[in-house]
Amino acid sequence: MHAALMLLSMLTFLSQGPVCDAQELPRVVLQCLPDSQPQSKPFKLCVSVSWEGNAESNVIVTPEPVFPKSFTLRSSSFEAAVSESRHQLTYCFTLIPKQTGSFTIYPVEVHFWPRGSKTEASLLTNQCIVTIGGNAKITRRKTLAAIAISVLLIIAAGMYMLKKRTGATRTKTQPSNELHSAELVQLCRQKLLQGDYTNFYTTALKAARALMPADTKLHSRIETSLEHVRFSRRKPSAEEANQILHQLERMLTRGKQV
Repeated sequence: MHAALMLLSMLTFLSQGPVCDAQELPRVVLQCLPDSQPQSKPFKLCVSVSWEGNAESNVIVTPEPVFPKSFTLRSSSFEAAVSESRHQLTYCFTLIPKQTGSFTIYPVEVHFWPRGSKTEASLLTNQCIVTIGGNAKITRRKTLAAIAISVLLIIAAGMYMLKKRTGATRTKTQPSNELHSAELVQLCRQKLLQGDYTNFYTTALKAARALMPADTKLHSRIETSLEHVRFSRRKPSAEEANQILHQLERMLTRGKQV
């Protein structure tokens, strides 16, 4: 491939024409990449050679850059462009990175023959730093995951502050809570007398959570009874319902005494 590029570049510029006595040296540039490149994704590094004057002013030898071992050379290409009296050759090399990190591309030596000269000359390009990041999709997923975690932390902090503020004002709202609990227990008594067990257990669960928020065993017992009433054809036990009602009444009386 390099031999073919060299032959093509030499054939391009070995055209007939007058030789300029005074000519400027070519300008050689290693075109650096502005952004980080994802791992395993091919990218191009290009060497450009340009000069002002006639096309036959210089015969350019195809450059052969030395790349770090962390890169695999996939292919190379050549392009010639002419704009008025400006001539430019661009040699591009497609590379595949094998690992992440920052890598130095050292100056590339470009050999050329000034027209009419019997001596080969050479110029050095600039050097470049190529940064290879992780896989773009994985990086994007990590970013989204970090955002999601941040949102969850903010929500958790907000809930904690709300709970803390509610606990601080609990003593101020205690009379209102006692009135609410008394109404719930009274409603339980009415629903039990009416034989409406579904509404009885629903109201009893609310009352239990208001009077005994830490008694999860009682909450689970009432929830189980409520599920049996809703989804079972078995007639609910009046004795069990009376036990729950008496327990709620005792807790309500004890709370008023405190």
